[in-house]
Amino acid sequence: MVATEQRGVWGPAQGVGPALTGSTTSRIGGIACPVPGSCVAVGVYDHVVPVTGNDRYSGFLALQHGSGWSTVQPIPLMGLGAASYFITALQCPSKNACVILGLTNITVDASSPFAQTWQNGKWGAAHIFSVSALGKGASVAEMALSCPSISFCTAVGQFSGDRGSTTPLSVSMAKGKWGPLTAHKGYHSTTNINELTSVSCVAPGTCVATGQTVNKTNPLDGDPLIMSESAGRWAAPITLASPYPAGPYAAATQMPVVSCVSDTDCSGLVTGGTAGYPIGVATMRGAGHWSVVDTLNLAKLGKYSAPSLRALSCLTDSCVAVGSGAVGANGAGSHVPLVVSLHGKL
Repeated sequence: MVATEQRGVWGPAQGVGPALTGSTTSRIGGIACPVPGSCVAVGVYDHVVPVTGNDRYSGFLALQHGSGWSTVQPIPLMGLGAASYFITALQCPSKNACVILGLTNITVDASSPFAQTWQNGKWGAAHIFSVSALGKGASVAEMALSCPSISFCTAVGQFSGDRGSTTPLSVSMAKGKWGPLTAHKGYHSTTNINELTSVSCVAPGTCVATGQTVNKTNPLDGDPLIMSESAGRWAAPITLASPYPAGPYAAATQMPVVSCVSDTDCSGLVTGGTAGYPIGVATMRGAGHWSVVDTLNLAKLGKYSAPSLRALSCLTDSCVAVGSGAVGANGAGSHVPLVVSLHGKL
């Protein structure tokens, strides 16, 4: 489902995806709007292979045309035959120019991340990232993506090793060519699980990535993990000591999403608890100077007793976060779309 905002008013959610029959399902995996009224949505759907009767997952793309959406186009995984794959991230730095990330099943027991470029209606060959350089038994899940241009992108994530460690990683595309997956020395890597879940790049080689670091033996001991790249070089990771309310929401905190306007102006959501309840907003004003500008009073979100915000997009002094909220009283336990405007604070 996709909803569109015009002049501050949100329209009804529209179904965007392939026609489904039987038990098949589909979901939107990413959406980007390089210019108003010209958005791109990508997603994944499952379908049955006639010969084997097995489910296979494939990607689709849909284009916004005014108030409506085009019929979906299948995403051909160029160079990989009929592999089953998932779309996990989308960036469109300009109209008719997008980059996707996904996971493809190379063998029955393993999957590998891949990237693919869509430009002027044509798909390029898929680039499969090699995980072998990360060490024996390395496994990479989905990654976050940011592309300041169609030729320059950065993706971040984490990989697990054969000894149960979790280490941050990054990979960049420069002039249209992807480099290798690169591990980053984790924050207290012998004692902590370190993850990067979001990245925002304002220029090639100038990015901020955020996530979480958690003590392996104490899951309540965790803080937002922040890494910054300048001129193509990543600085050592830092943590953000953030306040959180007492009671059921007191738990390890993290910064699951970040959005930057410039190299000295970024905002991120600080969340806590296993369900990722929003706690406050962290801002970076000046290179590397982070602070929590507001601690969220959950009553501000009215009837939404357990909100979860999953995406963030910022312009100067103004952000919009989207997610879902559990409705109390009359609809306890159900989930509804939730949009929150941030003007320096929640």
